[in-house]
Amino acid sequence: MARRRFVRFVVLGLVVLLAAGGLTTYVAAIRPARRFLDDAHRLGLRTADTVPVVVEGERDLHAARPRDVRLWTAAREVRDVVAVAGRTVVLTPGGALLGGRGGSRLLTTLDGLADVDLRVAAPFGDGVALGGADGRITLVGPERVKILRVGKATGPVQEVVAAGGLLFVGWLGGGAVALEPGALRAVALDAEPGHGRRADLASVAALAVDRHRYALGTTDGHVHVGDGRGLRRVCAAVPGGRVMALAFDGDTLLVGTPLGLFRADGRGACTQLRGDLLVTALHGDGPLLHVATFDDGVHVLDRSGGAVRAVAHLLPRTRIDHLRRLGGDLDGALAAIGPGGAHALTAAAARPLPLPRGGDGDGRLHGGHVTALLR
Repeated sequence: MARRRFVRFVVLGLVVLLAAGGLTTYVAAIRPARRFLDDAHRLGLRTADTVPVVVEGERDLHAARPRDVRLWTAAREVRDVVAVAGRTVVLTPGGALLGGRGGSRLLTTLDGLADVDLRVAAPFGDGVALGGADGRITLVGPERVKILRVGKATGPVQEVVAAGGLLFVGWLGGGAVALEPGALRAVALDAEPGHGRRADLASVAALAVDRHRYALGTTDGHVHVGDGRGLRRVCAAVPGGRVMALAFDGDTLLVGTPLGLFRADGRGACTQLRGDLLVTALHGDGPLLHVATFDDGVHVLDRSGGAVRAVAHLLPRTRIDHLRRLGGDLDGALAAIGPGGAHALTAAAARPLPLPRGGDGDGRLHGGHVTALLR
């Protein structure tokens, strides 16, 4: 009798272990893949148009550097800023500055970065995704740095947007994809069913993502929108010859160009809203639209009532490259980011944001562009 009970106990234990193992496998592998398929189908993407994703390197974020390495830096330039999980990440031409309550440090190739010439960043999960000049994507998590090569893209990463559990990435000369880093899977955004990737979308200059749509703007001035109905051109040959920025505003798609702000009419043309701005970034905030420019700061426009009315002009005669909603310790501030730093914006004012200034934790490093490496 006791032996029979023992056998039943062992069998029950094996069943529990098998069930737990199956659940773990589902959570770790099957569920992320299922989510990737669901997100791709929601946007009308075909998983037949997958793009290979290769891990080209991985390193422990806290691994020690060689003791005899010293870095010298030159003039600092801010490329992008994101805030996530209690850390502020600042991209510079010499690496990524990670700042937090415990101080700051500069990440370079010594710490696992594929390239120090970083261009754009986006918060993703509890880490950040970085795009560089060599076309690779670097994922910086709490513990590890991972380098991904997506397809054959070699041109600079132009845009990285996180939405719905996916990373949307656009390259100058490399098209665009929706990437799920955990599953190492990517689907082309610039593909037509049965026809493969489109040659006229090879160089993506701007990217915007909505829940059920995405928009691609090219260096030769065309705008395409993809959704469950496929990929279609909504604006051809925009004034200025290049799409600089895109933003969804309800059912409307706003287009920034070197010659102003336009609205895609859906019939292949664009309607001008403002013709005196060299637009670099767009951000909608309720009835207000923030328009960043290359040489004249940020223009705040009111779109209520169907008309466009100027509300404020912030940071005049200043170059602004990005408009980012920053989380973490920066409390959701809308930031205007340019080579000179970052400013928190309101409807009527701009104030400088404190950014990490140290580099290697001991106060010796206070810049961005690495000019020499001595051992």
